Amino acid sequence: MGVVSQIMFIGVTLCSITAAISGCIHKEEKEGMNENLTPSLTPFQTDSTISPAPKQLFLHLNSSETFQFQGNNLTIPYLSPSSHLAEVTTDGDIETIGINRSTRYPGNHCGYYATKDYIDYSIKPVVWIYSEVGEEIWSFETWNGSELYFEVYRIE
Repeated sequence: MGVVSQIMFIGVTLCSITAAISGCIHKEEKEGMNENLTPSLTPFQTDSTISPAPKQLFLHLNSSETFQFQGNNLTIPYLSPSSHLAEVTTDGDIETIGINRSTRYPGNHCGYYATKDYIDYSIKPVVWIYSEVGEEIWSFETWNGSELYFEVYRIE
């Protein structure tokens, strides 16, 4: 009698679960999808007021990066660490940048900041330091480094 009651209990439980699940399943109407549901193939809509993400990169001595940003072709080679000489070429227009290590910048921020048309860019020295837990992280505190950080972003 114990085995029969266990089988009956399992059968009743399965029937109850099946009934509960079938009540949760949405059946599609014959004409198509229910108008309350959003089609899964809706075209992606963009908001034109959102700026693109800045382009960020690290430059080592004698390295160069070429990329497009907001329809502009940019090239930036790092030419010399002694005066942190770099060139920023935007659509063929070349700007040579030489940064003197003793030059004071607003707010004592190490960096070169410029605007070209509707984009801003900055060049900062990178010095690698160790955190309290021994992780290597970058810092922009001094020009006494041989690596540059370059960032370009759109002006709003």
